[in-house]
Amino acid sequence: MSAPNPFVPGAALRDCDLSARDLAGVDLTGASLDGSKCDATVFDHAKLSLATAERASCVEASFVGADLEGANFAWAILRGAKLNKADIREAVFDAADLSGADLADCDLRGASFRGANLKDANLARADLRGAVFTDAELARCDFSDADARDVRFARIELNWANFERANLMAADLSGCSLRGAKLSGANMRNAILDDADLGVADMSGAALVAASLKRARLENTVATDCQLMGADLTGARLAGADFSKSAAQRAVFAQAHLQGARFSWASLERVDFTGAELRDANFDHADLRNVVGARFDSNSARKARFGYRPADAWSVLRASYTGPRLLFNVFLTVFAVAPYAVQAGLWWVVNILQNRANLETENGPVMCAVGSCSEWRTFELVLGLHRGWLPAALTLVLIVYAALRAYLTLRVAPLREDEERSGILPERGEYESLTRLHRWVRWLFVVALASVTYHVLSWLWQPVMLPV
Repeated sequence: MSAPNPFVPGAALRDCDLSARDLAGVDLTGASLDGSKCDATVFDHAKLSLATAERASCVEASFVGADLEGANFAWAILRGAKLNKADIREAVFDAADLSGADLADCDLRGASFRGANLKDANLARADLRGAVFTDAELARCDFSDADARDVRFARIELNWANFERANLMAADLSGCSLRGAKLSGANMRNAILDDADLGVADMSGAALVAASLKRARLENTVATDCQLMGADLTGARLAGADFSKSAAQRAVFAQAHLQGARFSWASLERVDFTGAELRDANFDHADLRNVVGARFDSNSARKARFGYRPADAWSVLRASYTGPRLLFNVFLTVFAVAPYAVQAGLWWVVNILQNRANLETENGPVMCAVGSCSEWRTFELVLGLHRGWLPAALTLVLIVYAALRAYLTLRVAPLREDEERSGILPERGEYESLTRLHRWVRWLFVVALASVTYHVLSWLWQPVMLPV
């Protein structure tokens, strides 16, 4: 009489030694393998759904193509195990040791890996949707081409992990350490990477549309050809990062540290650089039209596009006081000052003629040919003080406005000339004070316009007697 087959659904195999056994294709649905030793055992294509193997030792065991749906491998040792192409939906691997395990092409939807050790594991092309990796160790894991949409990896060590071409749409990687990770070609649209460390990572060709990277660290990261449209990198540390040829329209780099970063050939239209540190960043051939809040500082910008109405501080100064507006500034200065220069000359001539006239009276020589005269200095007459304080104040504002425009033109023109020769934008310290002065000039323009209007109207309103 043959011994009964112990390998049946619901079998009780606790603490058994099944090492190196060939159990391929067996049906152990709901079986109990808790504490069993299954090192090098072959479970290929076996049915182990709802089975329990807590604290089991399955070092280098093979589960290729096996059905492990809902199985429980908590605290199990599966170092170097082969689980590729297995169905592991809703399975539990909490605190399990899966270092070096092969889970390529697995269906891991809803599986739990809380506190598990997955260092050097292979999860290429795996379906990870809904899987839980809280407190798991995932350094050097291979997630290439994996589907990890909406997966939460928050605050996990993923240094040197491989996410090439992985789908990480809306995944939560906040606070993760991803130093040296490979993310080239990954889809990270709407992903959360706040406070993540991506130093020296390779993100070339990745899609980060509308992703959040607030306060993330990307020092010396390669992010060429990236899609960063609408991404939020507020406060991120990006020193030495390479964003060449990336599309970052409407992205936010406010308060970011971008010293030495490279944006050559990048599309940066409507990017927000408010408060960002841009010293020595490279913008050669970049599209900088309508950027907001940029304060350029010794930046290379050869053949960069700034658009017709640039909004950054240096471009505003350059457009306002050099180029086509230079002639306008000179004309405006002459137009504003000339009438007062002519007045000063006329009153000076009057003074000379009066001194020469010196009419003799009973009280001695006087310079007044009429009954009563009042004495005024030439500058008082030029300012219009003899007509009251309002005309004088308006005249003084107009003169100050013209003088400030002339001063700004003389200061900005050499900086623009040096930029044209070298292709390097001026240091921020060279024009920052001029920017503040320019703001005052803009306000004075309104008053100066009112002054010109007042004077023109007063001149036009003067009566002229013509013969009938």
